[in-house]
Amino acid sequence: MSKSSPSPYCLAASAEQFGTAEFAATLKRELAQLPPGSLPLAGDQGGLVDATEIEVTLLSQRTDADSIEAVVGVFFTEHVGGCNCSDDPSVSNGYCELTVRIDRLTGAARALRHDGA
Repeated sequence: MSKSSPSPYCLAASAEQFGTAEFAATLKRELAQLPPGSLPLAGDQGGLVDATEIEVTLLSQRTDADSIEAVVGVFFTEHVGGCNCSDDPSVSNGYCELTVRIDRLTGAARALRHDGA
């Protein structure tokens, strides 16, 4: 099972930079600047994902006539409430992989999370 982003967002600069040496940096920057909750991130422990500080790594990319498909790894922090002796929340590092599909003309994009990644 996988989950997609709640609504499309615009990655126009990434679409424009595809095929150049700047594509990876542009994609990372645009994804990191999206409002919290835009990407379908999920931690392994059922906690809350802190999407304000994410690190994105480009794993692969391909294109067809209409779209760009980029597979990215996303590192984030997960806050898990009440899981230790003092019932204080704990913090753990999280990771998931997403496929980001970007329309080559408009920059409209959606992300799909790969469960089990």
